[in-house]
Amino acid sequence: MSTPIELIQAVEARGGRLSVEDEYLVIDPRKAGEPLMEELRRHKAEIITVILERAALRWRNPFEQWLRLECALRPRDFGGLNCLHRSFSAWAGEQDGATCSRDVFERLLKEHDFVFAGVCGVVLVAGLMLREDVESVVRFQREALQ
Repeated sequence: MSTPIELIQAVEARGGRLSVEDEYLVIDPRKAGEPLMEELRRHKAEIITVILERAALRWRNPFEQWLRLECALRPRDFGGLNCLHRSFSAWAGEQDGATCSRDVFERLLKEHDFVFAGVCGVVLVAGLMLREDVESVVRFQREALQ
């Protein structure tokens, strides 16, 4: 029986690459994983955990920079998960041309103790907003008082 890391290495040695999309384990090209398919299925959850941990490690510093530069921590407010993810992906893409998957982005948010809330089918992140959204709200409030 192989460990999840040994299985990942075996797929990579055959020229394959493993990734996670939503909750699916993706092997590209598929033929790189064919001889190991039964073991890959058996260890799918553990392999996904290893892949997400590796990706989160790669994204941790850029994520923390983005939080400092592009976001505002607002304990009583909520930011939309999709909007936050798009913002981070665009920001990261400008830095090094890469984008972060939503699975990894959610993992990074959880590592920083952000909590998710679902409202009418929309996933919100408690206590986190984009700085530009906060500035718009403040501007609107000022104008409303005048």
